[in-house]
Amino acid sequence: MYFLKYDKLIVLIYVKMISNGGYNMHYKAVKGILSNDNTMNLYRGCQHGCIYCDSRSKCYHFEHDFEDIEVKENALSLLENGLKHKRKKCMIQMGSMCDPYMPLEKELKHVQKALELIEQYHFGVTLITKSDLILRDLELLKKINQQTKCVVQMTLTTFDENLCQKLEPGVCTTQRRIEVLKELHKNGIPTIVWLTPILPFINDSQENILKILEECHEAGVKGIICFGMGVTLREGSREYYYKQLDRLFPGMKEKYQMTYNDQYTLNSPHNRDLMNLFFKKCQEVGIDGIILPDLPYEESQEVKDVCYNYDVTLISMIAPTSKDRVEMIAKEAKGFIYLVSSMGVTGTRDNTSFANNLEEIIGHIRQVTNTPVAIGFGINKPEQVKEFKQYADGVIVGSAIVNIIKEHGSQADEPLKEYIQSLTKEL
Repeated sequence: MYFLKYDKLIVLIYVKMISNGGYNMHYKAVKGILSNDNTMNLYRGCQHGCIYCDSRSKCYHFEHDFEDIEVKENALSLLENGLKHKRKKCMIQMGSMCDPYMPLEKELKHVQKALELIEQYHFGVTLITKSDLILRDLELLKKINQQTKCVVQMTLTTFDENLCQKLEPGVCTTQRRIEVLKELHKNGIPTIVWLTPILPFINDSQENILKILEECHEAGVKGIICFGMGVTLREGSREYYYKQLDRLFPGMKEKYQMTYNDQYTLNSPHNRDLMNLFFKKCQEVGIDGIILPDLPYEESQEVKDVCYNYDVTLISMIAPTSKDRVEMIAKEAKGFIYLVSSMGVTGTRDNTSFANNLEEIIGHIRQVTNTPVAIGFGINKPEQVKEFKQYADGVIVGSAIVNIIKEHGSQADEPLKEYIQSLTKEL
């Protein structure tokens, strides 16, 4: 394939062959492959043709046709070099932008080769996909999961097979994806489902949501990601979506324009009823509380009402920047208050990166509520626990525990025990 760089005749012939096979592609050398948060995309563009795809948005600056797949020709060598020089083990994520298991992967096998490198260098991996092609790499995924950790994330939008073929024409249907989830579960690989998007006036029915949730339960899914019942559209993706609505659902575009104008978030008119159904299922399976990190307090009332109806607690979060909103949030908090220790992305921190006004914030909270306060976001050392226990009711440790599991895999029990004991001895 590297002759493609030098021989124009071969380029033309090769592209034509690919086109005849149902897709177009081109190669491009890139400067890097792993982002700062260890995500990567081996391909740029997608062949699945999902009518709602956010990756078509102009903000992602595609310089080629979305269906003309850009293959990062030096991605595997960059990946190997990156894995060799990483000081700490971590989870590598694929699929945040474009599905790694699009049809051309069947021939190119770049994802498969990437998984071999990840397994070779003892890293974990998580993949987001809609494709059953992932089962081709089942043995590799099992090996990774046994030595570190492998999590497969799969998107489900509609239980209606005919509708699925309209919304996501280039990928296997929902029923096949459920079969894939069951097969992964049978082989000990944890799975997560993205229940999104829920398209207003199209798949936003109680029957659809209920059937998907029931199938997730049957498939042994470990978690469901739900951003509310709706879809997001922005410049680029909106135009494509409306074009497909004209083709598939005549008159629907006008209904959208009349209802939502140019809004970014398009919640279903049935959002409240569907969220009621969602939380009812939470109650049935024993979920006590949820955290919605990106939900502003001012927009939380509808979710709170639904949570209350089904005895599920919406955990309130207070940040160092909350200032005048602290009292307002604290007064209504239930369960416990999650006090964010610092601003930025998740991960372990040293003492110097924590906000210097945490004790002051907790004092302010104590004036208006007896609800327990737990400090989280970066806590990972015994001395941090010792400091925060002076004025907080608890601490939340996440990334440090995840890192231990990443490093030790199936042998993590003893290191985890020792680590937690080192923290709790300060309590």
